[in-house]
Amino acid sequence: MRIISATLALLLSTAGLVGCKNTAPKTPNDDGAGAPYAVPAKPREAIVGQWTIDTSRLAEQPHLAAMTPEKRALALEMAENVTRSMALEFTGDRFSLSMAGKTIEGAYSVADQAGRSLTLATTANDGTADQLKLEFTDRGLIWHAAEGESLPLTRKR
Repeated sequence: MRIISATLALLLSTAGLVGCKNTAPKTPNDDGAGAPYAVPAKPREAIVGQWTIDTSRLAEQPHLAAMTPEKRALALEMAENVTRSMALEFTGDRFSLSMAGKTIEGAYSVADQAGRSLTLATTANDGTADQLKLEFTDRGLIWHAAEGESLPLTRKR
């Protein structure tokens, strides 16, 4: 399994969210009021910075809303504990993913962009190649993994 996708799967499974796919229909602007978002003219510049999981937006996802209040509270508490140390950072052509004292670093390039979606081709320093799929919204980014799993991101700095 690829490193970045495996990290995302670990985050979701630890929080009890695996198997809870976001099956809500897409709207022109999934994240609230405002104009529909498109990939900025300079996507590499738009993602530069440090991003972290936005647990408040995680709570808004339909699969969590379908849980009982007790299960939802437990899932969110676990997600907050797991993601507290998680950060995804982009510089000009480099990325780093830190979580629980471990860091994956490497290079990235824009592989594809369409509408609000941006696909990055990543190569970790150990040579492992992967893809990172991001979606721009009016409240940050959505990190999409295989099989419909996703995590909302907010700019930390």
